[in-house]
Amino acid sequence: MSTPSRVHDLMIVFDAITGGSVGVTALKEAIPDIINFVALADCFERIGVLAYRNYTSDNVIQWSGWCSPFSTTGTPSQDDILNFVKALETPDDSEYKSNPASKAALAKAYQEMRAGQNATILLLYTHAPPMFEHTSGRSETSSG
Repeated sequence: MSTPSRVHDLMIVFDAITGGSVGVTALKEAIPDIINFVALADCFERIGVLAYRNYTSDNVIQWSGWCSPFSTTGTPSQDDILNFVKALETPDDSEYKSNPASKAALAKAYQEMRAGQNATILLLYTHAPPMFEHTSGRSETSSG
C-alpha cells in the first residue's frame, strides 16, 4: 500500500531592502533562475514571491500571488511572477537602518499558506540575517 505524495508549495520571501546594495541586486537577479528551475523540475504545485522592505516604505510588503507553473488556467502565470520580480523596487541605502518588516512578511506568508495537508516551503532569501534590537551585531562587553 503506497502513501499518496504530498503536494508542496514554494514561497520565496525576499528582502527588498537597500536597493544600492550589490547583495540585493544579486538576489533579485537570481530569483528568476530559481523560479524557472523549480518550474522545470516540477516539484512544487505553486510558487509565489513575497517582498518586504522597511516600515518607512510605501510598499512594506508586496505579494505576487500563487502561480501554478503547469496550469494553463491559473492566475498569475509564471511570466507574471517573473515580471513581478523584475518590477520590484528597492529603497535606497539611506533607509537601511530603519526597521525591516521581516516579521510582518512572515506573518503575511503564514496567511497565504494553504491550510491542511499542503506543505509550504519558505525560502527566506536575504542579503543579511534579520535585524533585531537585541542582536545589534557588536559585543556589549567589548571596550573602546
